[in-house]
Amino acid sequence: GTTNPKLIPGAVITYSFVVANTGATPVDINTVWLIDALPNQLRVGTAATPVFTQGSPSSGLTFTAGTDIKYSNSATAPASFAACTYSPVSAYDAAVRFVCLNPKGAMLGSTGTPPSFTLSIQAQLN
Repeated sequence: GTTNPKLIPGAVITYSFVVANTGATPVDINTVWLIDALPNQLRVGTAATPVFTQGSPSSGLTFTAGTDIKYSNSATAPASFAACTYSPVSAYDAAVRFVCLNPKGAMLGSTGTPPSFTLSIQAQLN
């Protein structure tokens, strides 16, 4: 529950992160990419089923699950989206260490409330 959450090994959870542009200037087209280091207690893989949700206000970006999310099993953070080359081999692959995201378009600038998006994926607790 939300009042007294428990870390039950094997439980499937939704892992989400929010990205917002707090600056007034839009981001250049197709230049938003991020690398998220997964917490040690999570595994993701072929069951990740990414869900991209626009914030309010909208980010102005688009997302295609087949091309805009990748994974890495590197010991250190990949230096680019192109360096995220690992293909998970199971529903919840312990080798995945980083989630790499590269939505398309120009992220809008803030006019008071920052534009944002949320990426959610299914993960399993170790």
